[in-house]
Amino acid sequence: MCSATALENLLRDGEYYWRLKSSNRAVLWPKNIAGSISHSNNFVTAVTIKHSNEVQSIGVDIEKIMSTQKAIDLSQTILKCAHSQ
Repeated sequence: MCSATALENLLRDGEYYWRLKSSNRAVLWPKNIAGSISHSNNFVTAVTIKHSNEVQSIGVDIEKIMSTQKAIDLSQTILKCAHSQ
């Protein structure tokens, strides 16, 4: 449900066709759309984007709240621009 809502919000023109799950329970996103879902015991989230020259994929994860310093340290590892690689 969360992934369906995220996709509907992205594609408000109604021009989409997709299947929620494949045989291995993975979400099958429409052509030119990337998305990610994550869930824990009591929370679920989903994000979707249209592919572009700058962005081809997206990821989301649910984690315990961490300190500001730890978040800054981790951001140097996990938030990398393609131009800096």
